[in-house]
Amino acid sequence: MIASTMLFIFVKNAYKYRVKIISANWLNRYDKFINNISQYSFGIFLVHMLVLQSIIRLFKLDATSLITAIVLAPITIVISWLLTAVMKKIPKINLLVR
Repeated sequence: MIASTMLFIFVKNAYKYRVKIISANWLNRYDKFINNISQYSFGIFLVHMLVLQSIIRLFKLDATSLITAIVLAPITIVISWLLTAVMKKIPKINLLVR
């Protein structure tokens, strides 16, 4: 919980107080990334536990292992992000993940 809070504060402040040294091209990509995450965040929240439990059952992993948690966190987020992007393209289902 503390790590999540610190990451949120870091991203919020990094976005708020942009360093002038960073190129405009990088800032445009950063803005697109943040906007993309904000569009898909609710859908990611809705499906991430389903994705996580599916991966754990499919590969028969120990869910309490720290290494498993470190490896599975980014994988789960990316798969949830992709799944949400696909769900947004389906006409009736996109109402759930807006």
